[in-house]
Order: sequence, then structure tokens, then C-alpha cells
Amino acid sequence: LGRREGVKAAFGGLSGPGPFTATELSLYREAYLSISKPTLPSSPAGMWPDGLVPDTDEISGESRNAFPFDVPAHESRGIWVDIHVPANAVPGAYQGSISITGSGLSTQVPVSLTVLDVAMPSSASLSTAFLLFSGNVCLAHTGASDCGGLAKQDQLMARYERLALDHRVTVSNLFATMPSGSDWS
Repeated sequence: LGRREGVKAAFGGLSGPGPFTATELSLYREAYLSISKPTLPSSPAGMWPDGLVPDTDEISGESRNAFPFDVPAHESRGIWVDIHVPANAVPGAYQGSISITGSGLSTQVPVSLTVLDVAMPSSASLSTAFLLFSGNVCLAHTGASDCGGLAKQDQLMARYERLALDHRVTVSNLFATMPSGSDWS
């Protein structure tokens, strides 16, 4: 295949027995990293799939640079679909499609999801631990290691804790702000 430029993907949503809001559906472009010196001698140098670049950032809700992207001739690229199934989702079969467009390219990729009448626990069933330092998070989002104030820091860290919970990852250091007095309700 020839080079494809300006490849974009859009997820029109899912239809089925219940609603799925746009915030429950995420697209990611699989990014590649050029490895010049592999870790293992048996691994070749070259392009290796690495991170997933979100179409929309889960923390800030802002668009990211996942799309558009180019695909070199005789290569392929991956697009990941992440569907968060809320606890109150109506069981049944859901259908949708992803629209892929670019230079000389226009296609629909079908997406199907079957929601079962079971509940997953909100905590991870596999052991995980992810250390999250509020100073680094604040610096990345606001340019200040204290987020410019405790209220903004609490709000930002709560979004990261929610993200970890949604993805069944344990944040090993929770961020609880000491209340004034002794009322922890």
C-alpha cells in the first residue's frame, strides 16, 4: 500500500438497549518509538509500538494530537478503542462503527460490545501499585508544583484517582487533604 496522509478516526458511539455517553468512549493512536540500541541483543533496532496517544485527554477533557497522522508506505498502524462500561449499563448487545478517513481512504470499522449482567468490583483483582506525586502532576498541568492552591490541587488529584479507579489501577499514595478541625465526613 502507498503512503496515507492525514488519517483520522472518529467514533460515532454505540447503539443498543441503553445509552452510552461520549465520555465512556475513547480512541487512541498507537505511537511508535525509534529504538537505535535495543535492550536485548536479540531484539532488532527500528520502530517499536509504544504508547497510546489519546484523542481526548481523560484528565483535562482536551483534544490531543492522536489524529491526524501519517502511515508510511507498506506499513500499518493501530487505533485502540477503550469503552468504559459503567456499573449501571443496561445488559445486551451494542453496535457502532469507527470512521477512518485520510488521503485516498474512507472506511467504516464495525465495533460490537456485549454487556453482561454482572458487576466488576471497583478495586483491582490483580495487584497493582502506581506512585503518583502531586507536585509533578501539578507542575505538568499548571506549571506550578502546588497547582496554585490547595483547592485546585485537590480537584486535579481527585481526577487522577478516579482515572486510576476506572482502569483498576491502585494509586499507592492517596491524597487526602486534612480538614480543618476533626470532621472527616
